[in-house]
Amino acid sequence: MNNSFNYTRFSLLVKRQWVENKKLFLMASFALWGLGVICYSLGINWEMGHISDAVQPMYFIGSLFIGGTFFTNYIFKDFSDKNASTNFLLIPASHLEKLLSACFYCFIVLPIVFSTLFFIIDYFFVNFANSVHESLVLKNHLHDESWKDNELWYRQLLEKTNIALKSIIGAWFIAQTIMMIGSMMFIRWSYIKTAFVAFAIIFSLAILSNYVFDFFVGEFDKLAEGSKRGIFLQVEPTKDFLKMLTGIAIKFIFTPILLLIAFLKLKEKQV
Repeated sequence: MNNSFNYTRFSLLVKRQWVENKKLFLMASFALWGLGVICYSLGINWEMGHISDAVQPMYFIGSLFIGGTFFTNYIFKDFSDKNASTNFLLIPASHLEKLLSACFYCFIVLPIVFSTLFFIIDYFFVNFANSVHESLVLKNHLHDESWKDNELWYRQLLEKTNIALKSIIGAWFIAQTIMMIGSMMFIRWSYIKTAFVAFAIIFSLAILSNYVFDFFVGEFDKLAEGSKRGIFLQVEPTKDFLKMLTGIAIKFIFTPILLLIAFLKLKEKQV
C-alpha cells in the first residue's frame, strides 16, 4: 500500500469508523450534555439568577481537553491490543488516509458536536438565569449593580479575550496530537502513560523556560555589545518577545510537527 490519497478509500474509512462506533459516539454526546446540565445546575444561584463565573470556562475547557483526549485515545484503541492493531493496520488504506480519518473525527467532528452541545446548554441556562434575575428585580424593585445579566460565554471570549481563545485552541490541538502519538506508542494504559509523560515534559519545560529565555537574552546582549558595526544593536529580544514567539509556535507550529511524528509512527507500525 503506497502513501497516496484516494478520496473513495478515505470516505469508506470514515464511514467504517462511524458504523462501528456510532452508538458509543451518541452515548458520549449524551454524557457530555448531562455533565453540562449538572455543572450549570450546581453553578447557578437559583434565588438571584446568577451563574458563577467559573462554571462556563470550567465546563468548556475541562470537558474539551479531558473529553477530547479520551476520544482521541479511543479512536486509536486498536493499538492497545496486538491482534486489534494488526487488523487495523491490514485495512486496505494508506497511512495518510488512516491518519486523516482519525483527524477528521478528532479535529472536526468532535469540536463541532461538543461546541454545539455546550452553546445550547449555555444559551438555555444563561437565558433562564437572566429571566429569574429580571423577575426578581421587577418584583422587589432592586437596583443592585452587582447582579448584572449573565453573558453567553462565546461573547465573553470574542469580545474580551481573543488572545486567550487562540491559546486555548492551540493548546487543545497540541494535546490531541500528543494523545495520538501516545496511543500508538504505549500498548496498555496508553491514556495514563501519555498524560504522565506529557505533564512531565510540560512541567520541565515550564521550569526551564525562564533560564532558557535569560540565556538567549544574555547571548544577544553580548553580541550587541561586541559588534563593531552595530549589526546586532537593532536586535534586542526581551523575555516578553521570546514568550510571544513561544506562543506563536504553540498555536501554529507544534501541531503540524506532532502530526508529522504521528504519521511517521503510524507508518512505522504498518505491516
